[in-house]
Amino acid sequence: MSVGDQHYGYHHQAYTVAPAPERWPAAYLTVVGLLAGLGALADTLVFYLSIFATDNCSAENPAFRCTTSGILTMLGLPWCGLVLAVAASVVPGLIVYRGGGSPWWFLPLGAVLYLASLAGTWLVMTS
Repeated sequence: MSVGDQHYGYHHQAYTVAPAPERWPAAYLTVVGLLAGLGALADTLVFYLSIFATDNCSAENPAFRCTTSGILTMLGLPWCGLVLAVAASVVPGLIVYRGGGSPWWFLPLGAVLYLASLAGTWLVMTS
């Protein structure tokens, strides 16, 4: 420290670099987004097919798919499964990523949940 710095009360300190802001795993979120888009297309096809699942409904055919609950299940289960699959892939994946781990382990979990919702919808359609 020079004499002039002492006079004005300057103190030389070592500057620390602020930590870099946490980055989002862009590739992972892109893949999840693309798979969610494909899931939305598949749900649209399932919605179209579920309309025809009620063609043979009558008083003589009291199948579950012919009831109000059955119709709502056929229409809602694929979309709920898609939302659950995206949430199950993104939320824990980002938590693990921020902890230093790989989020890719949660992608198969989301896929299994989504396929389970489609399987459940198919079971209602064929009931």
